[in-house]
Amino acid sequence: MILSHFSSLYILSQIFKLLRKIFSPYIKIDYKNINYKLINSSIITNEELLEKYDDEIDKAGGIDIQLLGIGSNGHIAFNEPFTPFDSKTHIVKLDDKTRNDNARFFSNIDEVPTHAITMGISTIMKAKEIILVILGDSKVSALKQLLCLEPDESFPASVLSKHPNIKVYTTMDLFKKAFC
Repeated sequence: MILSHFSSLYILSQIFKLLRKIFSPYIKIDYKNINYKLINSSIITNEELLEKYDDEIDKAGGIDIQLLGIGSNGHIAFNEPFTPFDSKTHIVKLDDKTRNDNARFFSNIDEVPTHAITMGISTIMKAKEIILVILGDSKVSALKQLLCLEPDESFPASVLSKHPNIKVYTTMDLFKKAFC
């Protein structure tokens, strides 16, 4: 399993604790088989280093389980609207909506990053299984578009409908509000 998109060891350690708490009672995970990459975006200056990331994923046998959330604008990972479906790992300028939605994790909006490194959509779509978790009333519109739209790059999550093995987890209340 490959985890990405975390900028600090603290955040990563908290996510591992949460994953262990959630999954350990149900499945046996050999934690030495969990691979993660921490990438400091300030040192990434060329495409060759970003391509190497995708190559390392391929060399590791690909992604077994891709755990995703969805942004209110339909982004997955940090693939903002109009990201090409054939994209690989890249640096992206974050949409104002994404920055505002994530401001709650920072002291003020000025601390919210303007750019991020993200796994590309084509890399995500190669995962053997995708688990998409959608929670919160702010995601009603995103879930509705996911359920009702044909794949379109203006709404990156829409490509997930083409994946052969995706599971979407949400609440019944959210599903009823979003049902087409």
